[in-house]
Amino acid sequence: MNLSDSVGISLVGDLSMIGVSEQFAAMRQHIESYEESDTGSSVRKGVGEIDLTRIESLDACGCQLLVTFLRRIGSGGTYTYSLKLTDDLREKIDTLGFRGELFGKESI
Repeated sequence: MNLSDSVGISLVGDLSMIGVSEQFAAMRQHIESYEESDTGSSVRKGVGEIDLTRIESLDACGCQLLVTFLRRIGSGGTYTYSLKLTDDLREKIDTLGFRGELFGKESI
């Protein structure tokens, strides 16, 4: 994981059932960092990129974790994000049935 700023995150490696616990820790650290950087406003705002281009393995467990992560960073404020994905990951997310959860009405 790379925390380049308070709202950007780059995940690396395994985002499957086998590696999800390691990714969970990285995502939790990112959320804590983001919340600590809040200036006391009751509404958090931000725009960020979630870079998944270096994810080597993804399954339904990883997609569920990603959905939970996105909901958590979006709660209590206005947080917009873009997912940076490879074509293979886009296809896998679609095949696993997480298009709507991760992309809303956007087409992938």
